[in-house]
Amino acid sequence: PLLGVPAGDLVGRAVPADDLPAPAARRLVRELTVGEPQDITARLADLLPPPVDGPRERLLRAAVDALSTRPDRAPAAVRDVARELAVSERQLRNLFAVGVGVSPKHYARIDRVRHLLTHAASAPWAQLAADAGYYDQSHMTADFRSLMGVPPTAFFTGRLPRATPCRAPRRP
Repeated sequence: PLLGVPAGDLVGRAVPADDLPAPAARRLVRELTVGEPQDITARLADLLPPPVDGPRERLLRAAVDALSTRPDRAPAAVRDVARELAVSERQLRNLFAVGVGVSPKHYARIDRVRHLLTHAASAPWAQLAADAGYYDQSHMTADFRSLMGVPPTAFFTGRLPRATPCRAPRRP
C-alpha cells in the first residue's frame, strides 16, 4: 500500500522512485535522501504511515509467522498453514503475492536460509538443517545454493558469487 503497487509487481525489478504511483512513496524517498545515511533508520518510524490492521493483514501476519522458522519449532507446511487459517492454498498464494511479493513456499525457503545465516556459528550443519525444517543436510545445501548462488561452506568462507548490479527495466 505504501508504494501504490502490489509487492509482486516489484519483485526482481529496480523501479525508480519517481515511477511509483503512490504520492506517499515519492514523499518518503524525498525525505530519506536528505540528511545523513545513519539517521535513516531512526527517521523511518516518523515517516512511515501506521500499519494497516485489517483482516487480510492479520491473516497475512499469521501466515508469515506460521511459515517462519523459530527456535522452538520448524516452519509449518504451506498446505497446513492454509488449512489452519481456513483459506485455500490459492487464496494464501494470492495473499502472499500482493502482501509479500513471493509465494508462501518461496517465502519459507528464504526464511529458512535467513535462519541458517543467523545461526551458522552456533550449531553443526546437520542440526541447523533439522532446526530449519529441512529433510537433511543435503536438502539444506541444495536450497542454500539455489538461493545464494554458492553452497553454505563457500558462502561462509567468503567464496561468493560475482555480484551483478540490479537494473531498472529499459523503457521503450
